[in-house]
Amino acid sequence: MKILIPETSILLTPKGYCFPEEIEYGTEILIVNQAKELVPHPIIEPIPEPKSYHTKTILGPSLTFTLIPNYKVHFNDELRDFNSLKVGHVMPILDKIFVENFEKVIEEFAEANSKTSPISPTFATYLAKCVLHENQELVVFPFDDEQSAHENGKKIQNELVKDMGGELSYIATRKNYHRYSYGKMKSRNHKIFFRNNEFYESRKKFNFNFDMIDNQIYSNGFILFIYFLQHFFNGGYVHHIQFFIRDRNKLFFSLSWDSKIRKLLQNTCLIWNKYLLSFNENINELEFISGDDINQSRKIIYEIKDQSQKCYQIDIPFGSQIIIDFMFVKPFELSETEIEELEKYVTPSENYAGDINFEQIRRQLMSNLSRETSFKSDSLPFVKINQIVSSDASNLHILGKFDRKGEVRSSTTRYGKTSSMIGFLSDDTGERKIKLWGDIVHNLQNGTILELVGAYVKNEILQNKRAGRVTKINPKTLGN
Repeated sequence: MKILIPETSILLTPKGYCFPEEIEYGTEILIVNQAKELVPHPIIEPIPEPKSYHTKTILGPSLTFTLIPNYKVHFNDELRDFNSLKVGHVMPILDKIFVENFEKVIEEFAEANSKTSPISPTFATYLAKCVLHENQELVVFPFDDEQSAHENGKKIQNELVKDMGGELSYIATRKNYHRYSYGKMKSRNHKIFFRNNEFYESRKKFNFNFDMIDNQIYSNGFILFIYFLQHFFNGGYVHHIQFFIRDRNKLFFSLSWDSKIRKLLQNTCLIWNKYLLSFNENINELEFISGDDINQSRKIIYEIKDQSQKCYQIDIPFGSQIIIDFMFVKPFELSETEIEELEKYVTPSENYAGDINFEQIRRQLMSNLSRETSFKSDSLPFVKINQIVSSDASNLHILGKFDRKGEVRSSTTRYGKTSSMIGFLSDDTGERKIKLWGDIVHNLQNGTILELVGAYVKNEILQNKRAGRVTKINPKTLGN
């Protein structure tokens, strides 16, 4: 029976997870047999090139899943048409029986997976803790003080270097502060450098803001992925993903609703039952909740997204069912007419943050560069908000909608008196706290679209530079 799997959908395997594009000849995926047991099924039929079909993505507070709308999903003891699910309906969370069954399969294959895995738990653990240093082709483990660096350096030597070899070196640097920062002590920044080509090449494949991850981490044993996530959630996230601290120390991650990383993190938490990633108002931001019981989480469908997405055709035994994105699904072999209808679907233009099409505005601004000669930075490509990873990023070219403005405050800098205001800047990928300086803060209204040239990040807050530019953008007049 030939079925269609969207490219961003997770399939269960005896080794953990896989996405359909990662399936090769002989890859085993877990299917549900007629006795409702999870059993391995090897893919031995050639997989055709993917084609774009109509898919639906269901967004609940703590679960995201994508399917072909023709299929059915199990909800308690009944089958429901996927198309029948509506916003406000109860989310059909995967039955605990299948979670327990999956855990048994993982346990059964644990020893074999540990022997065949190209990476070790130690490898996975330290991938979560480091940042890239691409100029020198190595990774860096940063620490706040000398004692931490010394103690952790010993651990890295005894664990990571012992596990896979490589070279360690240590450096303590000083951050330079301007002379006008009265009373501010120079801060020590302690770094341990680790040089190992295999480790470096694997770390290069991780960039959660660009939906990138090394599939070795989740396809060679579920426990291996848990090792990585444990240290990712325990502070390693600062090296991998854009995050925010809001509302009395609540931690939020910026993850697009249609990203693979979102599903890997959010849906795994449901099985792990130790953490929860949940959204409330902004579907592209997930709050990290520690120790929350998933059975007490909200299970309501908040939003449904229709889109055209590449899908892969795989072959499973007739009458079998399958777990897709942690949903118990009954697929069907579609008729030619049904396939034609799915192919005809075209994703409607996305409306971003109040019907703002940021991508179109970016293209229009770049096409107008010949009329802009004041700043060389104007020619820099735009950076989207979720692409800002570094805590000291600079010379940024950004477009966003300003909102939730605070009070205008007066202050004195080394350049003289000025005004500033706190708010939030959002685009089609997320939002970030921003502090604006200068005359722009006067008469600035919520909802104004701003173009920032030469912006920078300080203390996790986006700021405009004195020598840069902030311009109010009216999309209706761009082409004039």
